[in-house]
Amino acid sequence: MLSGLPLKDLKQQAWRREVAKFDLSLDLTKFSLSIEEIISITDREGVDARLITNAAELLFGPFVGRDIRSKLLAKESILLVQGLEQYFKSVRRLILSHFDFIPAWQLDDVMGSVNYNPASCGAHFDQYDVFLLQHTGEKKWYFDETVHCDDDLDENSEIRLLKNFSPSSEIIAREGDLIYVPPGVGHHGLAEGESITLSVGIRNPTPIEILGDFSSFLMSELSNQSPLSSELFSEEDEIPDKFIKEIKNYLVSACSTENIEDWVGSYSTNLKEPSLIEPADIHSLSSKSLFSASLTSRFAYKIRGDKALFFVNGDKYALNRSDLNWIDALIKNRECRYEANTSSAGKSCIEEMLSSGAITLTEGKH
Repeated sequence: MLSGLPLKDLKQQAWRREVAKFDLSLDLTKFSLSIEEIISITDREGVDARLITNAAELLFGPFVGRDIRSKLLAKESILLVQGLEQYFKSVRRLILSHFDFIPAWQLDDVMGSVNYNPASCGAHFDQYDVFLLQHTGEKKWYFDETVHCDDDLDENSEIRLLKNFSPSSEIIAREGDLIYVPPGVGHHGLAEGESITLSVGIRNPTPIEILGDFSSFLMSELSNQSPLSSELFSEEDEIPDKFIKEIKNYLVSACSTENIEDWVGSYSTNLKEPSLIEPADIHSLSSKSLFSASLTSRFAYKIRGDKALFFVNGDKYALNRSDLNWIDALIKNRECRYEANTSSAGKSCIEEMLSSGAITLTEGKH
């Protein structure tokens, strides 16, 4: 979608600095998606769906089809559904076709904001970079120049709305238009009629997420539970520098490049809803075998020495560099062919992915 000059402008001028609109006029008819289709998945367990009613009430799914339709048909009611790329092939194809400038490991998810009648979810901000793609209808967006934090939220609102919002600019988004919004920037979108807005989020950890998730990751990897210091500091009323240094040295060793790489790979590919992956039977593999990623699966890789660390839905596989061709194809195209030079570790990885349901065999079944 963004290449050449528009992508250069985004990275050099707008990224983390200002709101930017790209008048792309994309033809989205190839990526059909309707309000009814989105509503149809909100009765499932595990689907992250929220309804903001015309009474400013926040309701959580799963929803019963008839009830959700009647509420959504009311004026000023809007439905928010996370992770649409996990349920609709058209959304996954849209990401592959027009959002290939976002690396697979950095893409978070696609949220749909849908409404039949004039509606808005209110003035708010996001804690991550987001691209707003107007899929259906038209929406007017208002933006302010303040970088907000949680202290700016209305304590009486469960919808995380801003207490004060003074817009300084506005943008009209028509079908096929794309808007980039940096983290913290207040924005308020108002649809005058039937509308579907797709919010494509970037998965970048906050400092709190790094400390919390990385600590949990390290604890899950540790097997040594013995106390760190073996010394009794008998005559030290003050905490000695030696003890502080001992702890510091341990923390430095725990924050090794290898551990950080492993954590980033795991964090970037962790699934928000693992239950969507369904185990499958393993078929024998041949050069004709074509594999397709499940809609939910997430992949990433990192080179370390002569190995290619391949991360699949939070799990790590240490493969050979000779496996990079099919790894790269699977990440970029969501499909790949079994290659004759696939390493034994790579073959085992493919078999495990097939067994877990991370990928499926679409051609060459025996």
